[in-house]
Amino acid sequence: MRLSLVAALALPLASLRGQGPNSEAQDQVTFRALCGSCHGTTLVDGLRTEAEWQEEIDQMVKIGARGTPEQLLRVMRVLARTLTKVNVNTAEPPQIAPVLDVSEAVAQDVVKRRKSIGKFKSLEALKQVPGVDPAKLEARKERVLF
Repeated sequence: MRLSLVAALALPLASLRGQGPNSEAQDQVTFRALCGSCHGTTLVDGLRTEAEWQEEIDQMVKIGARGTPEQLLRVMRVLARTLTKVNVNTAEPPQIAPVLDVSEAVAQDVVKRRKSIGKFKSLEALKQVPGVDPAKLEARKERVLF
């Protein structure tokens, strides 16, 4: 069954956060199987926005990639956790959480702080949000846009 990514992502992106203790491993297996069935998964590289990854997957489906809605969501979860960049001054919590590797609640705090004090201008300012791990943020700094 061929399915548009738009249809597969009818669920809120909050559902991308995983579904159980083994979901990251299951997501990786699905990613390797689905993407690897057409090309090496090492071809999947470069940082992109969530919308750009959605367009890429939709294009892959148009040219023949096959996957169930659940499989496509698993691929998006892998991409969100590993190769997605986000503008913390415009994104909503579901887009922020996987990129910063924080809970949805911490991502909501990022948005609340942004709304109360204004746009973030640096990683240092973002590190001040309770729950944001400075080491994780530093490791992901190339994925954070202001």
